[in-house]
Amino acid sequence: MRSKEVIKSYHKEWCQKNKERIAKQRKAWRLANLEKVKATKARANAKRLDKNAEYSRLYRLANKEQVSAYNKEYRQKNKSRIYARNRVRKHKMLIDQIPSWANRNAMEIIYQQARRRSNIEGIQYHVDHIIPLNGKFVSGLHVEINLQILTAIDNVAKKNNFELV
Repeated sequence: MRSKEVIKSYHKEWCQKNKERIAKQRKAWRLANLEKVKATKARANAKRLDKNAEYSRLYRLANKEQVSAYNKEYRQKNKSRIYARNRVRKHKMLIDQIPSWANRNAMEIIYQQARRRSNIEGIQYHVDHIIPLNGKFVSGLHVEINLQILTAIDNVAKKNNFELV
């Protein structure tokens, strides 16, 4: 047991004396093995993201009232930031995701139907994209066959997901 401690102290001392040499060797190895370094970093980031996402999900479930209050306060304080983000999203939708063959009149009718149902029934309705415009695995187009009318609660619950039925 004693010899391991001696070896460790010797190693520590050697590393202290040769810091610059070790740093140069490590840098040279990283430059020579860029693909390995990239892959290792990607694995570490994926693990961290998964762990953080799970932690966040559990925290939100355990603290719904606090999270709701925080979100409400954030929305009140950052209205201009939220509006700007939504403008960018809508602009992207208009530029990138409406093909030339799309029937704009049919899409406008769907939006009018949602407004009319909201006014008549007193329940808020949204026009939802069946295949989300900015999906994780697939992105849809802003066309009449990709639109559906949902209650606001259902649309918010659906988030940016796409599920085959």
